[in-house]
Amino acid sequence: MPFSFFQRGNLSDHARQFSLTSYEPSLMLEGLVPGIDNLRHDVFLSPKFSTVTRQHIFKVVAKHGSVEDLAAETPNHNPQARFRPQPVTANRYDPGEFKRLFTEIHVASLNRAKLENNVSLDLLFRLAVLKFQRAELLGQYSLILERCRARVKTYESAPQTALNRSMHVRERVARFQIDKKNILRRAGQDLFHTFRDAEKETLGRTRRSLLGDAAALAYDLFLNRLLFTEDGRDYHLNAEHYVLLGNYDRDSDRFETMQELAARLFKLLELASGPEDPLVEGLLNVAENAQEMMGGGSPDEGTTRGKAQKAVLSAWVELLEESGVMESVVAAYEVAPLLPHYSPPINPHQLKNALISREEQKRVEALLEEHGKISPDALHAAIRKVAGTRPAERARFAGRFFADFTRYHRDLRRMEAVVEALDTVNVLATEKFRELSAVNNTLYEFLLPQEQKTVEEKVLNHVVIKADIREST
Repeated sequence: MPFSFFQRGNLSDHARQFSLTSYEPSLMLEGLVPGIDNLRHDVFLSPKFSTVTRQHIFKVVAKHGSVEDLAAETPNHNPQARFRPQPVTANRYDPGEFKRLFTEIHVASLNRAKLENNVSLDLLFRLAVLKFQRAELLGQYSLILERCRARVKTYESAPQTALNRSMHVRERVARFQIDKKNILRRAGQDLFHTFRDAEKETLGRTRRSLLGDAAALAYDLFLNRLLFTEDGRDYHLNAEHYVLLGNYDRDSDRFETMQELAARLFKLLELASGPEDPLVEGLLNVAENAQEMMGGGSPDEGTTRGKAQKAVLSAWVELLEESGVMESVVAAYEVAPLLPHYSPPINPHQLKNALISREEQKRVEALLEEHGKISPDALHAAIRKVAGTRPAERARFAGRFFADFTRYHRDLRRMEAVVEALDTVNVLATEKFRELSAVNNTLYEFLLPQEQKTVEEKVLNHVVIKADIREST
């Protein structure tokens, strides 16, 4: 909702130049019946789509873990050792089929929502697909790890001549376990890119032609790369696409600390009364507000609006300097190019702190020495850049940081809204529950066009008619 500014004061006068909006992410499903547990909506996804999705996730996880050869199914491997969906064999894998079926089933869901005049049907479908994919990321990782361990055992029972090979395989499996979070992040981002591309190429246009702008804000919730992370606070992902924040209580640039500083800025502008004011959340959920307020860190001072942006930017820089956060802000951007060189083995947050702390720098240099004598030259160059940052550059970093932080704040809150909605969806995995829900008329099936059967008339109610036919002709 647009804000009106009638406050007094220097900064509040500047704030009148801006047109800011507030936004609270939410996702509600309407007109749907609960499932067999009377709490969640029962969804059954296309068997073919589910199989190809498992297969695709299996492949991308194995690829990013560099264990594709070890994960290949062996003849003596028993896939029925425990109940878990299995990917199809490698020689039947078509990389393009997943995207094709992904788009096809989404279009089928949109057509159904149009036919039944209920956009919540398509939102329910998207939630079910997302929940299924998030679960399969973990499930397929576990399956690959199980196969890798089985492969290690086969080498252990091999002749002594295969000892070196056995040690090499054991080391690869160990790296696969240690790097679990990074592997799942990269695999999840592959899934996000597929969805984003399908949305851009086909789904967005199809949705607008069928449903118009209905629930447009709800659909925006799904264009969020954080949905494929565990908690939305992944160091590498944040450094690459948002900004690298601290996660420990001792860190001066934690998410909660930066939110509090933003609230103090809004209070100076007389837009909010303090950190507890709900307007703070709403303002931070609109990424466009950052550009409106600070001009991206480089406002045009030749205009009235630019002068107002410059004043607000200066106030923001002052808050960061007074709170001892400015150095961390600069380091957050200088550390991003270092991550491909040093992380792993160095934790990204530790690497960032090494740019501003002499003590942490020594620790990182020692770790680099331990891990194969990795050259610290790039690290030293980044340290010099952080130390030599001039006031104008610090202001640009501060403005950029505010913009990146609002984007991250928005996407984190969007993720939380979607994750909450996922709890209302029950993706059925067995034929028994599918039949039970179907009998109760509480099942929502989303199938590919070729899997859909001719709709049969269902008996919803029945009436028993009694007639006395005695003495009748």
